[in-house]
Amino acid sequence: MEHPGRANEDKDAAYRSAIRAGARGALELYAITGSGHMLFPGERGGRHMALDTIRRALEHMGYKGRMTGHGFRGIASTLLHEHEFDHQHIELQLAHTKRDVVSAAYNHALYLKQRAAMMQWYADHLAELQRGKIISIRGEVAG
Repeated sequence: MEHPGRANEDKDAAYRSAIRAGARGALELYAITGSGHMLFPGERGGRHMALDTIRRALEHMGYKGRMTGHGFRGIASTLLHEHEFDHQHIELQLAHTKRDVVSAAYNHALYLKQRAAMMQWYADHLAELQRGKIISIRGEVAG
């Protein structure tokens, strides 16, 4: 799935995301939001939804002051790093562009196969959490 370059990064770059079996909800969302190139289009078309929309949605769900859209990204990044997934693959999945200008000029690899495996692991992990198989800090399965 492709997403436009994010505002704070290369505006001309398309972002390719590795979507796995556990991400069926994203595909269902895509069917609801239309046939455009964005999962989260704005109301006026041609642009992404306002940056504040996710924050307001989280507030309406009772997460005011407890979670942000970037908080979910931070949790994913931390968890994937803790499970020793490649830093470069995680950064690409989060649509973070390379900071090294020379490397960016020569290496255009997307690592889709590796990112797909990483996202499948993450989807499986979230499914286990949803089923209640939450591991406590001590390594025991929590109630």
